Amino acid sequence: MTSAVRAKSATAAVGVAVDESSGSSNGSVGDQDVASSKEAVLRYLIRTRYEQYVFAPWDDPIILIMEQLEHIEHRRSAALGNQVAIGRDPSQEDSLNDLGKVISNMRQDQSLVPIVKHIEQISDIQASNGQELASLGSLRELIQTIREEWPRDDSIKLRLKEIQILGMPPVWNLCFGERIRDDRCPLSLQTKRHKERIQAMMYERQTWRIRERMKTASVALVLCLNIGVDPPDVVKIQPCSRLECWIDPSSVSPPKAMELIGSNLQMQYERWQPRARYKKCNDPTVDDVKKLCTSLRRNAKGERILFHYNGHGVPKPTANGEIWVFNKTFTQYIPLSIFELITWMSAPSIYVYDCSNAGIIINSFQPYAKQHEEELEKALAAAQQRGGVQQLVGGSGGAANVAANQVQLTNQMVSYKNCIHLAACAANEILPMNAQLPADLFTSCLTTPINIALKWYAMQEKLGMVPRIQSELIDKIPGKVNDRRTMMGELNWIFTAITDTIAWNTLPRELFQRLFRQDLLVASLFRNFLLAERILRSHDCTPVSLPALPPCYRHPMWKAWDLVVDLALQQLPEILDHNAPYRQLPFFEHQLTAFQVWLDSESESRTPPEQLPIVLQVLLSQVHRLRALELLARFLDLGPWAVNLALGVGIFPYVLKLLQSSTRELRPVLVFIWAKILAVDPSCQVDLVKEYKYFLSVLQDTSVSKEHRTLSAFVLSSIVHNFLLGQTSALQGPLLSICLEQLNDGSWLLRQWLAICLGMLWQNFEKARWSGARDLAHEKLYVLLRDSIPEVRAAAVFALGTFISSVTDRSEEQANNIDRIIAITMLETVGEDMSPLVRMELAAALQWMVVLFESQFVAVYLAEHMRGHVSAASFVMCPDPRDLTSSTHSLERHVTIRRGASSSSISNMGGASTSSGTGSSSNPLGRSKSGSGSSGGRGAAGAAGGTNSIPFQSIFTKLWLGICNLAQDPFPRVAAIAQEIVEHVRDTALCPIMAAKEATMANASEKCSSLSVSLPPSPNTRVNYLSGGGAPGGAGATAESPPVGAAASGASHWAQKLRLSGSGACMAAGDPQTILQRKLRTSSINDETDSGPAYSRGVAGAGAGLGLPSGPRESTHSARSSGSESNHYLEPGHSLTPIVLTEFIPWAISYFTRARQGALQ
Repeated sequence: MTSAVRAKSATAAVGVAVDESSGSSNGSVGDQDVASSKEAVLRYLIRTRYEQYVFAPWDDPIILIMEQLEHIEHRRSAALGNQVAIGRDPSQEDSLNDLGKVISNMRQDQSLVPIVKHIEQISDIQASNGQELASLGSLRELIQTIREEWPRDDSIKLRLKEIQILGMPPVWNLCFGERIRDDRCPLSLQTKRHKERIQAMMYERQTWRIRERMKTASVALVLCLNIGVDPPDVVKIQPCSRLECWIDPSSVSPPKAMELIGSNLQMQYERWQPRARYKKCNDPTVDDVKKLCTSLRRNAKGERILFHYNGHGVPKPTANGEIWVFNKTFTQYIPLSIFELITWMSAPSIYVYDCSNAGIIINSFQPYAKQHEEELEKALAAAQQRGGVQQLVGGSGGAANVAANQVQLTNQMVSYKNCIHLAACAANEILPMNAQLPADLFTSCLTTPINIALKWYAMQEKLGMVPRIQSELIDKIPGKVNDRRTMMGELNWIFTAITDTIAWNTLPRELFQRLFRQDLLVASLFRNFLLAERILRSHDCTPVSLPALPPCYRHPMWKAWDLVVDLALQQLPEILDHNAPYRQLPFFEHQLTAFQVWLDSESESRTPPEQLPIVLQVLLSQVHRLRALELLARFLDLGPWAVNLALGVGIFPYVLKLLQSSTRELRPVLVFIWAKILAVDPSCQVDLVKEYKYFLSVLQDTSVSKEHRTLSAFVLSSIVHNFLLGQTSALQGPLLSICLEQLNDGSWLLRQWLAICLGMLWQNFEKARWSGARDLAHEKLYVLLRDSIPEVRAAAVFALGTFISSVTDRSEEQANNIDRIIAITMLETVGEDMSPLVRMELAAALQWMVVLFESQFVAVYLAEHMRGHVSAASFVMCPDPRDLTSSTHSLERHVTIRRGASSSSISNMGGASTSSGTGSSSNPLGRSKSGSGSSGGRGAAGAAGGTNSIPFQSIFTKLWLGICNLAQDPFPRVAAIAQEIVEHVRDTALCPIMAAKEATMANASEKCSSLSVSLPPSPNTRVNYLSGGGAPGGAGATAESPPVGAAASGASHWAQKLRLSGSGACMAAGDPQTILQRKLRTSSINDETDSGPAYSRGVAGAGAGLGLPSGPRESTHSARSSGSESNHYLEPGHSLTPIVLTEFIPWAISYFTRARQGALQ
């Protein structure tokens, strides 16, 4: 951005210099001044660009210009040297053509204007006969001037030729030159993965969703007019305002007028909420009001009710907050307490009071509501306290009674915090009586805002902007409120945008969400309430609301509304008299321009744009929709704070509705907007499930730019991320095949997110995994493991890792074989990757093999470390896990990882890691050197020297060696992740042994402390808590078992650890030896080479001192054995619990979260 600003400044300076030089005086001295000025401008240009060249891209256009000019000069010099005839030779024509091409190419860059002028002069001189030498001299002077400011560097020419020969794309920021200081040399390792931590971007996520959408289901219209009889406490002036709901009561009979007024009021409310249930109550009694309110509440249940009260025919409210109604004979005014009314109405509800001194009602309600809330809190606290005692006494039954009592108490006591009140004036004010205004001015502002706003504007003499506009003409404005193409519709549209803008810039965010986004009718009433405040304050009345709003009647946006009204009323006479067409107002276009100016300001201290609510309203216009979306996208690109603001103002339903549009021009910008939203708030995936095909079509369309296809891949990844409904919907579409087809795309970012999308598609979703297996998705991802971009390799490892973890039911041999192949391929391909980002993801991917095939890794671990120690007892007593992992150096020295394994079969991996051994501690696996996979060879190895082999464990040995190598990685985070996996296997292996040992020691201590002394038992009857004979119900059921109390004591650290592990079920039964047997079982790789007895002998030899089982294990098929052993505690269809987590995916998402100015350009 700084370089761009410098370039603009340099261009402006050059332009000023050229203008000044063009205005110089004539004459020889003036010509010299002009020439020197032009040369100074040229030198300034070259010098400035050369200074920027150190940090600019290598292909600066001046480099090519110099090359072309020198080439033309060389050709022209040779042609003049060989010229023998008088006249213009063909080489001169070629030279002119070359100069013309140079000029045409340079005209596109305005910053090169001085050079263009010099070359044009040379071209003009050369076009004249006999001026070849002069033109050549001028050309040489120009080249010399440029070379003085931009020194020659032959490496530039060599590099350009090399690039042209090799066809290499200019993607590097290369820097050529011989006079570059050290502080200006380019730096390596400057990408984001090198300069920042691999973690999610930290930002504050604000709640923008309405927790509880509400709807006003019923409306009670209570009119106390008593037409023809004025109230006793009001003295009306003459002439006085008479209109009620735009009807003059004196024009018809009182009963008829009452009926018309009630019908008109209902029609005015129906414009804002047509589906509500309306009930009118004209000149009611107390019983009528009670019956009306209770019936509406009974039908509305938990929805909101509106109570509209017009008290123009009754006295003012009393100081106690009582409003007035009538008796049955209309001979008396009967007070109605506001507290009784609130009890009948219950909550939630909204009240509109159109009467004098209406603020008294709100003042009386507030202390009552506060006291009511305190009583409700005390009652709930007391109920919870009583419930705690009942729960302690009654157990689960008492808890159920407590919950029922709390629900009943909550239903009985209603909270009035959500009640809304709107009053026409304050407690000490009376309603205006201006004859030019209606008597129910407050009601007119709330229900017919456009009519009253235009009439009030026409009354303002101080404005004087619209002469000769009568009130009768305003009543004839054509159009409907809901038709934006007409004058009335567009005025209402603009009014909604302006009032929303005023509220959003004035009110707190939470209050704005509650009043202007929760309920459509409430939002309309509060928009119109802002107008009522402006109009009534001009007549010495102050409307009051609860919750209270800050003063908004002087907001600057009201001036914009006055301009809109003035422009609209100017057209009204021509429309009515001459039937002229209505011309759309320029309001939205001007506001978009203001929003664009705010975006271009680039000030760090700028406040949020006040036009944001207007931009959302412009999305409803097809004329300005594309421009509004582009500006909105630029705003969202400013960062998470901008996304939070846009979501808070209500962008979500607008852009969600636009996904149903088939306009191709909107697709790129909509994809960009949704990528920004999902990067900040992933919960929007629920709303996009039905619209996933929109983004799928963008991803599939190769005519769309790669950047927007990448954005579509990210959006689709967000839709399917840990969301089963999204995964199911996307799998039904061709998402899997589309991603696989584009895996070899030229854009590395697209390749990265295609791989991530695949990984998220089949994460914990077995059906998608098998669909990918049928399409050989895992083998196609192998290609990305060798990609030149580390982020792509890491994404491929992530996808392959989720491919492994997606199947939790390990009874299928095919799934086991595929996953072993994938794990070995990943380890051999990226096990020694230069990027720690890739190695980190590799460790996280290999953990799924440990989780799924836990028993095999435990067996490898135990076999290695039991042979690496002098005795089994020293192995058991090893306190530090780092001491246990230290012996992996022997594996690292004597077992090599074979690279280039075939991905089609695993049968040739059996002897890949075998090595010579004679039973010494330097070869802990005791492998046969021949590498033969026959059982005879294994038997010989087991007999010679007492070594014990693990048959067909080469794959898990390789994986374990790879994990141990990663645990000693020089990058700390990689080593920490792999060390957690190693410690997990260590704890899994040692927990049963150490728990049994602690139980044995506790039992022995109890026996020693007893007073009775007995002879030691014989060897045949010695208690062995780890032997298989101690299982209840077996042959040795009479044998003793470890004391339960001692095993469960607080001193048993390993027993507690075992209970927290997956083996807690067996430990609870006091049977740790069963767990140990399960952990030590291993399965062969395939059915043909199953050799359970050979392994059982090896384990017996290694663990005899620990009381390990010595008999042969059950002979079962490998796939079913691995499924039953390693996944014993996991039900099919449930997701696995990871051992470690990485931040690669959140970090990759932060690419779309952070600000990226100019992403759409």
